[in-house]
Amino acid sequence: MPIQWSHPRFGTLHYDGVWWRREIKIASLQSFTYIDAAVRAYRSEPERFELVFQCEPEDEQPNAEMAAIASTVLDNELQLVPDMLDAIWSDLNGQGPKSGMWWHGDLANAHGGGNGDSAVHDSLDDQELPMPTCANDLSKVLEPKNLTIRSHPSLPGHWLAEFNFHAGFDVEHGVGVLTDGVKILGIGYSSDVSLFEL
Repeated sequence: MPIQWSHPRFGTLHYDGVWWRREIKIASLQSFTYIDAAVRAYRSEPERFELVFQCEPEDEQPNAEMAAIASTVLDNELQLVPDMLDAIWSDLNGQGPKSGMWWHGDLANAHGGGNGDSAVHDSLDDQELPMPTCANDLSKVLEPKNLTIRSHPSLPGHWLAEFNFHAGFDVEHGVGVLTDGVKILGIGYSSDVSLFEL
């Protein structure tokens, strides 16, 4: 199987034995300042952000449908990135669709003065990270990892995009945001996001 795949917009993606990858830059993510706690001691710069195509089965090459959803995301990034931060912020405060994650509504405890009842607050405090007070503040506790284009078991036959982040409030799992390039469809652990609960 070829180990490179080229696209007019994305250039050359390289096969790493599992997925297809290449480094990309998304202007709307450049203001994010958090660096994952596990690597902060030996790395002063954020890790390179990648576009990842997860083909199914793994020995397939990327296709036009995958490239189309990636293009839609990049075309809409100026609206999509703020929408992602708003969705995560709403989830942390127990508003909006339910993600099913442990942090849904957790931050409301901290803002209510009961910081001892907030695991989000405790995690950020342990790392001496600022407590977010609005959606935009999340850029100080999230580090962009990759934009992954993949299929989803709940929507067979459809390709979706998932933004994955290291997260100061969940260092072990990080945070992922699922989108069709226009709407936010789910929030969960990085690389393991379910659709919002109805």
